[in-house]
Amino acid sequence: MTGTTEIGVGFTKMTVIRRVALAAGLEGIDFLMPAEVRAKLAQTNPETYSVLEKFLDAIDRWFLISRMIDRRIVPDSNLENEIASAVQRRTVAQAELEKHLLILEAGKSR
Repeated sequence: MTGTTEIGVGFTKMTVIRRVALAAGLEGIDFLMPAEVRAKLAQTNPETYSVLEKFLDAIDRWFLISRMIDRRIVPDSNLENEIASAVQRRTVAQAELEKHLLILEAGKSR
């Protein structure tokens, strides 16, 4: 269905984590693992961390259901309903994160 791989999802998550961390003003993150960056963000900016985690959870759920659909031979209407819900959740979480990033980046330019 999507052709998305675990590596692709991991790369996307890593990229988003880095962008959010930089927008939040975190420094010295170039050689940290994504989990370390997330922990640092949780300590320094809990609100941003919460918005980021909501997005990452939505991506994980979407990918899990996409993989289940990709591996099924027979269509399953329950999975189709779940993927629609997961796509909606991902879209909403992404919009919230993008809005939050705009606020952070606007604050940095002042």
